[in-house]
Amino acid sequence: MKTGMVALLPDDPTALVVDGGLGADQIHLTVAFLGEDVTGWDTTRRQLLEQLVWSAAHSIGQPITGRVMGHATFNPDRHAGREPCAVHLVGDSDRLLPAHELLCTTLAGVLGDDFPTQHTPFIPHITAGEGLTADNLSFTGPVVFGRIALALAGEWSIAPITTDPAVVIAAYARTAYAQGWARSGGPLTDRVHAGCLAAVELAVANAAHPGILEATLQLGALEGTWALVYQRRERLVAQHLERVAKAWRFSARRLDVRAAVTRLRQSLGLAEYTAPADDTTHRRLVANAVAATLVGSIAGADATPEDRESITSAVADALADAEGEGYTAAVLVGAEQIGQAAPDADVVLSDYQAQLADLGSHWADATGWVDRMVKGNAGDLGGRLSQLVVDGAGFGDMVDAALDVIGGDDIRAVSTLLDLAMGQSFTRGALALYDREGVQQVDFVTAGGTRVCPICLDAESNNPWSRTAVPAPPLHPYCRCNLQATDPMQGLSSLLAQFAVAV
Repeated sequence: MKTGMVALLPDDPTALVVDGGLGADQIHLTVAFLGEDVTGWDTTRRQLLEQLVWSAAHSIGQPITGRVMGHATFNPDRHAGREPCAVHLVGDSDRLLPAHELLCTTLAGVLGDDFPTQHTPFIPHITAGEGLTADNLSFTGPVVFGRIALALAGEWSIAPITTDPAVVIAAYARTAYAQGWARSGGPLTDRVHAGCLAAVELAVANAAHPGILEATLQLGALEGTWALVYQRRERLVAQHLERVAKAWRFSARRLDVRAAVTRLRQSLGLAEYTAPADDTTHRRLVANAVAATLVGSIAGADATPEDRESITSAVADALADAEGEGYTAAVLVGAEQIGQAAPDADVVLSDYQAQLADLGSHWADATGWVDRMVKGNAGDLGGRLSQLVVDGAGFGDMVDAALDVIGGDDIRAVSTLLDLAMGQSFTRGALALYDREGVQQVDFVTAGGTRVCPICLDAESNNPWSRTAVPAPPLHPYCRCNLQATDPMQGLSSLLAQFAVAV
């Protein structure tokens, strides 16, 4: 079973069961079809759909009563490869069509292009079984649907249709959060699911507050804003990594790698196919020395001024842009916190870049990061060459390996350290806004999901922090955590007004 659907379940399905047909646990009335194959849908999407179905159950409010008013044979001609089947036709209910329209509208908003075209017109029916005809059916009479189910590739999640006040507010909160998230245009993530659960708990605890659903909707939109922040951040890191790596590879291609490998092999007394040396310490020292000399000619002290300047300039640009993007992200999230529409991100970024007058500090910082890249890449190369000696690798293999380490598709030291450097600049930009707005307390915000490290989770669990004492992300390589003002920055309104005028 690969299909997906949302269906109403009768309270007493036994009267609808016939010999050779579906069992009582399979009797249902489909109100929304989700696709022929949903096996590729991830857990996050499944969980969000489950929440929406629960919301729909409580929006419907009371069990739906209808009547089996007749029988029919669907697909007797096997059109489009469909098997003939016998169905109970359900009518005498003014609530089936609204329930169908509610679910289809909600699901289409969430699934977008993945929401399939529905069978038209909508004919409420309960399938008795394939290979049967209307002649096999006899039951007519009332049928009550007190439950709604989400079925995805054979896995069923069932929610009661009820008017319990506590459950109803939870349902509306789920819907509000989902609508806020959908409005933001952000992708489905583990963070969206976790945020929804937290927002619903908050709504239930404050059910009497008149603005609780509006606040829940804003929380959903805020998650979408973070999604936009991460999208822009990942794109920026990728763009600058490409530029820095390009400059690095251009310099690396000038090196005489064959001469360096020859020097290594001569220093260790190696010839083709000779057994590796036993002196581990000596081997590593020689390999590291050769690697340091070689990589130092890419961007270190021995590099041509033009090459080192080109790489340093690319890193400096990355730091400046990352700082601007960090400031922009803080403005976007801050706007959502005070309930105002987020300004155009590129307008905010341009405004901050125009304010940056300390470009020299970016160059100085970039020089330090380039030195770390040289050291890191030399370490990687030395370790690789030393291991190749142990493995008895030949001259050609060593040359190929060296070329891969210093100028391959992934220059690990360059990519790791540039990501770390840009992460620090993202935080610097956010703190620049918080300093401007006089923010005293900030929250450490993880990216959510299942890969958040214990160090970052611990920092988040100790929120709020003093702005001057908070652990500033990144706390480790490839950390995606951020800082967010604990309380809404009400003074941000004047800045947002300037951006509105600029647009």
